[in-house]
Amino acid sequence: MQTLKQIFKELSTSEKGLTQEEAKRRLTKYGTNTLKQAEQTSPFVIFLEQFHSPVLYTPLTSFFHTVPLSIQDWIFALGVASMVFVAVEAQKLFNSKHH
Repeated sequence: MQTLKQIFKELSTSEKGLTQEEAKRRLTKYGTNTLKQAEQTSPFVIFLEQFHSPVLYTPLTSFFHTVPLSIQDWIFALGVASMVFVAVEAQKLFNSKHH
């Protein structure tokens, strides 16, 4: 375990902190101590990313292969679409609680 003196020596500082010259030198060498702002992803893009899930490939395939020629086909297509929507929203909710 290092002593306080050893740590100050290793970091080129003292109990009083950095000198003005040392602070300027480090600022020039390392730059400012700031974090970059993370890019914000729009809710619409997050929604679309939820469709990139193997769980949804089968119902999505069923939905797009249904050619709605009659009322029963439209009801089936809307049923599949609503199941996909519910699955996407559930996945989005799950991901938001675990990230």
